[in-house]
Amino acid sequence: MPTIRVLPPEVANQIAAGEVVERPASVIRELLDNAIDAGATRISVEVENGGLNSLRVTDNGCGMSPEDALLCTQRHATSKILCSEDLENITTKGFRGEALASIAAVSRFRLITRREEDPQAVQVQIDGGTTTETGPAAGPPGTTVLVSDLFYNLPARKKFLKRPTTEMEHVCSAVTWLALAHEKVHFTLVHNGRSVMELPAVASRAERIMSIYGRGIMGDLLPVALDTPALSVSGFMSRPTVTRNSAQHIFTFVNDRYIRNRTIQRALMDGYRNILPTGRYPLVFLYLDLDPRTIDINVHPTKQEVKFARENEVFTAVYGAVRQAWEQRPEEKHPPKPAARDHYLSPQLSRSPVPRNAIETAKELYRPDPGPAHSPTKTASKTSLPKIGRDTDLRPSPPKIGGDTEGVEYIVPTSGVAEGADTASKPSPPKIGEDTEGVDFIFPIPAIPPDLLRVSSVDEAPELRVLGQLANSYILAESNGALFIIDQHAAHERILFERFLAHSARGPLASQILLFPATIDLSPAEMPVLLESQDIFHRLGFDLEPFGLSTYAVRAIPGDLNMEAASELVRDMVTALQGEGNIEEKVERALHTLACRAAVKFGDPLDRDSMEAIANNLRSIPRRDFCPHGRPSIVCLSLETLRKAFRRT
Repeated sequence: MPTIRVLPPEVANQIAAGEVVERPASVIRELLDNAIDAGATRISVEVENGGLNSLRVTDNGCGMSPEDALLCTQRHATSKILCSEDLENITTKGFRGEALASIAAVSRFRLITRREEDPQAVQVQIDGGTTTETGPAAGPPGTTVLVSDLFYNLPARKKFLKRPTTEMEHVCSAVTWLALAHEKVHFTLVHNGRSVMELPAVASRAERIMSIYGRGIMGDLLPVALDTPALSVSGFMSRPTVTRNSAQHIFTFVNDRYIRNRTIQRALMDGYRNILPTGRYPLVFLYLDLDPRTIDINVHPTKQEVKFARENEVFTAVYGAVRQAWEQRPEEKHPPKPAARDHYLSPQLSRSPVPRNAIETAKELYRPDPGPAHSPTKTASKTSLPKIGRDTDLRPSPPKIGGDTEGVEYIVPTSGVAEGADTASKPSPPKIGEDTEGVDFIFPIPAIPPDLLRVSSVDEAPELRVLGQLANSYILAESNGALFIIDQHAAHERILFERFLAHSARGPLASQILLFPATIDLSPAEMPVLLESQDIFHRLGFDLEPFGLSTYAVRAIPGDLNMEAASELVRDMVTALQGEGNIEEKVERALHTLACRAAVKFGDPLDRDSMEAIANNLRSIPRRDFCPHGRPSIVCLSLETLRKAFRRT
């Protein structure tokens, strides 16, 4: 059996560093925390090659004495706690005394610091955990930390770093988090000598949000404010007309510390329930202030995950604050639900039922108006799309309203209602003794066992004869005695994706010039993605021009797309292009987004020609059985399946 030994200090330091320093953004985050704790009002961050080459953080904080400068790079050396009891009442950003020691153990580290009362600064040079130089230096009051060649002594760790653009995205996010939490601090971010972010100190959080997302953003946000005996909730949340296709623009802070917490996120999304389209997420800036003794921030090395002593109170407060924001805007209490955009842009966040105590508490804050009394529902007017034949390209333009359906009623028996569906007009079965004249009794169809439902290739059907449309979402067709159910969005998305993919292989997609260019304000994390992806945007038919530090003008978009949503389309494209992958992989992800935005949506009524075009064009493309996101586009119910469901076999 091997003998147990105590690890040498240099090995132990490198292991500990792996828990704190994951990438350049981790270094930035720890150094910014120290600068905030030092009382800095100006912080400058300079990055070379996404932090892979070097990074420098300079602040005008209180600085350190020569003795503290030598001691601060030792493990567990800190001025922020003295005993274990202090861990229960942490008010500073850093507290473990690990950050500087961990950074110095895996890089070439240089520290220059000076207090206001000291005549000169002191510098400390450390290479891979070994001090190589100390002595006096020139420097203003405050602290400067220069980190070079991160993970130079850990090649196995260095190979896991991503491309400079990806690493820069994380750096921008780290600076943005601190800037949103500390509006009275001036932040500067420079990448490769180019200014990426310049955020002067401001008087309010609203001004800081505007400095990052543009001054026009506040018109799309609702204020959030709720005080309870346990905590206070404040901030801003977007109206349902302003959404994103990922949750990365949901910012939550606890005692001015950026955190990720499932309880808070679940409460937020429950507050938006039945308001947002599926697969869309709000823009949220939420600040929670509570007794530090009721939270534990020492549960993860990154200090971004916390535990609450009373999670139910946190959930209730956040949920109540969101609903109260709707209550304070009567015109927004029941906003018209936008047409479902895309059910497959990203996985829907798991929504847990609201706890009973949350509901009871929130009743005082939010009392929705009763829904309208039930009346027979008429179908929406059918959409008259352009006449298209079997081999004609589908034109993904907004549907036009037309057709006379007055007096026509469609009653579709269902065994349940999908989550999020409007149930206000769902009729209740009449009770015995009530007047039931004129009431249609519909006997429920037995549920079809899942194993009898199968995704079926349309190759099995020589020709699809369209029967009609179900719930303005599914196309019903039959062939050879089998019933085919086509997801109109998924099928059209696959058709357009294959068409876009074929066209992009031959050259840039056709563009349509906007009569009035749209503008888009990008966050600091989005800017590096757009700058690196200029060729991809051009290849896909976009024409973008710089229009300020973080603003771009959209002058052209791919043909046949909705011109009114140009800015939102560009933002969705930036999100799709984030992450790793070669150029072709990124182009495919971008084409997924384009096809999804251009395809007909759930809830769009279609005329017969359009339904037949989707059904027949589906037969002419490869990989037709699934949409680009992997969802089935067509399901087959054979005659044998129906016989089994009705027990006729």
